[in-house]
Amino acid sequence: SSGINAEYGEKDGKHGILATDKSYKSIKFINGKDVPENKVKNTSRNIVRFKINKKISIKKLNEKLNLFFEKDGEIFLAPFKNLRKDFKYRRRLDFNTIRRIIESC
Repeated sequence: SSGINAEYGEKDGKHGILATDKSYKSIKFINGKDVPENKVKNTSRNIVRFKINKKISIKKLNEKLNLFFEKDGEIFLAPFKNLRKDFKYRRRLDFNTIRRIIESC
C-alpha cells in the first residue's frame, strides 16, 4: 500500500471528480470547490469531492487518468444507467480505480 488515504464525500475536500461520462471523455478530476456544496454526499458516485493525505495536483491526476484511458480504454469502467448522446453506454469510474490512479501519482 502507498499510504495514501482517500476520503470520499468530504465537504472540505480539495479534489473532486466527475466520475460519470455524460459525453465522450467527460470523466475528469476537478478542483473540489467546483463540486457544488449541495452535491457533496457520501452516497454520491457521479460527482464527488474528496480529500487525500498527499499533495497531488489536479493536472497530475488528469495526466494519470488519461494514461489509464489510453492503456485500458473503457474496458474497466462500469456501465451506468443509459446511453450518451453518441449512443454509447455511459460509463462510471469506480472508487477502486480512482484510488489506483491517486496512488500512481
